[in-house]
Amino acid sequence: MSPNTAVWYVPAQIELDLRDEPSLGHPEHPGLLGRLYSPGASRPFREGVLQCPQCRDMNPDCPEWMFLRRRNGLLHAVHHNPGIRDHDEGESDAHKALKERIATAAQRNGLEADTESASPDRKRRTDVLIHGGNQDLAFEAQISYASRENVQRRSKRARRDGLTPLWTTPSLKAPLVDVAPWAGIKRMPWQEYLSVTELPVIGGVRTLTRRECGRTGALCPDRKKGRTCPGWHFEWEPKQMRNLDDLVVRAAYGEWIPYEHRTSKGSIRWFWVRAAEANQVEQETEARPSKRRRPGPDDQDVRPLDRTCTYGEDTTVPEPLAAGPLEPIVVSAAQPVAAAPPPARQPEATMPRPSEPFPSSTRRPVIVPGTLPVAGDEETASANLVIFLDEVRRQAAVERQVRGTGGQVGEAVRDRTGDLDGRFAWMIVVNGQQVQVRMPGVDLEILRGYSVRTPCLMVNGEYAWWGSAIYLAVPIPRRTPRQ
Repeated sequence: MSPNTAVWYVPAQIELDLRDEPSLGHPEHPGLLGRLYSPGASRPFREGVLQCPQCRDMNPDCPEWMFLRRRNGLLHAVHHNPGIRDHDEGESDAHKALKERIATAAQRNGLEADTESASPDRKRRTDVLIHGGNQDLAFEAQISYASRENVQRRSKRARRDGLTPLWTTPSLKAPLVDVAPWAGIKRMPWQEYLSVTELPVIGGVRTLTRRECGRTGALCPDRKKGRTCPGWHFEWEPKQMRNLDDLVVRAAYGEWIPYEHRTSKGSIRWFWVRAAEANQVEQETEARPSKRRRPGPDDQDVRPLDRTCTYGEDTTVPEPLAAGPLEPIVVSAAQPVAAAPPPARQPEATMPRPSEPFPSSTRRPVIVPGTLPVAGDEETASANLVIFLDEVRRQAAVERQVRGTGGQVGEAVRDRTGDLDGRFAWMIVVNGQQVQVRMPGVDLEILRGYSVRTPCLMVNGEYAWWGSAIYLAVPIPRRTPRQ
C-alpha cells in the first residue's frame, strides 16, 4: 500500500501533485507549500482544506480531510481520521473479481446488474447495483479497510436512494461487521473469486430458533419489557450458506431481508434472515399481551365524572350458592360420553410474499403463486429428492465444521400419507430430528428457478423455494443439557 502522493486543494478546487516540490504542480500559486506544510507545526491539520481525491470522486461531500507530512524525506498526504488508511493505487484485482462474479450471477438469474453505478447527484457510487427483483440491492465488495463511520454514512445514503445495502468482507473482525447488512466470506486469491463454483458465506446470516425460557425475573427478556412470558423465546442462530451468489440473488427477490436486531444492552446488530421468519417474529411478538401498569399516586385519574345510578344492574360478583347438600353428577358406565369429532383438516398456511407486509385480520392474505397446487408425478419428485438430499448433506457438513456437532443426514423414507397438491412426501432424520419434505413432481430446472411462480417445496409444513428449503431441512442440533 503506497502513501497518497495526490491531494485535492479545496479553496482553489485543484489537485496537488506532492511529487513536484515546491510548486506542487501549480506554479501559478507561489508559496502554497509553505502555507500547507510546516515541519515544526504541532497541529498540521486544518479542516476543509485538503481532501482525499479518491474519496471525493466516490462521495463529493466526504468529510475525510487530510494533512501533509514527510516520511523518509518524501512529502505525502495522510487522513486525519486514523481509522482510514491510505488507499491503494486504483482498484484491487480481488475487488474487481468479486464485482464481476456478483454481476454475472445476478444477470444469469434474470436480474439486472450495473457496476460502479452512481446517483444523479454523484453523491453515491455503488460497486454493483442489482435491480429487477423485489428489492434493489447496493452490493459493496469491501476487500480493503473501511471505517465504521464510513460504512454507516454510505449505507444511509443507499437507503435514501431506495436501495438495500449488502456489504461483503473477507474479515470477520472488520469494522463494518454488524454495522450494516453484511456477509462474511473467505479471503482467497482473486482468481478463485472467479473460478470457484461456490463461495461460502461464513458470517452475517442467521436462522430462527425457539428456546425454552429457564430464566426468571429481569433476566427474562419478556418480563424485562413488561410482557407476559409465554415460556419460550425466539433466538437468531448464526448460519452458514454455501454460496454468496445464492444469498445475493434471493435477497434481490425478497426471500432474504436485512434484519435490525436490538440486543439486551441496547446496541444494534444487522444480519440477513429469511423474510418468512422475520414476519413470524413480528406477528408473535405483537400478539403477546403486555402487562398493564398499575396507576401510581402521582398519576392523574382520567375517568369521566359519572353520576348515573347503577343499582340492580348485573355485576361480576357471583350469586351465593343455594343452601342444602349438593347433588353429584353421575355419568353412567353404560352410556359413555361421546368423543368429540376430530377437527377438520385445515389447509396448509400460505407463506406471505416477502415484499408485502404481513397480512393482518383486516387484509386478505397474499398468496405466492409458488405455493399453489402443481401437476406432478412421483417418479420426477423422487429424482429431484436424490439431488436435494445430496445438497442437504453438503450443507450439514458445512455447518458441522462450524459447530463441531451435527451433520447426520439419514435416508429418505416415503410418506404417502403426507402427499399434498402434487407434492410427494418423504421423512428424513437430520441431526437427530424428523424432517418432512414434500417435493413437487416437476422438472428440476423449473424447481431451481427464481420466479415467484417457481413451485415451492414444503419442509415441515413450511413453503420454501429450493435454496431456502435446503437450509430449513438442516435443523440446528439440540443442545445437550449440562451434567
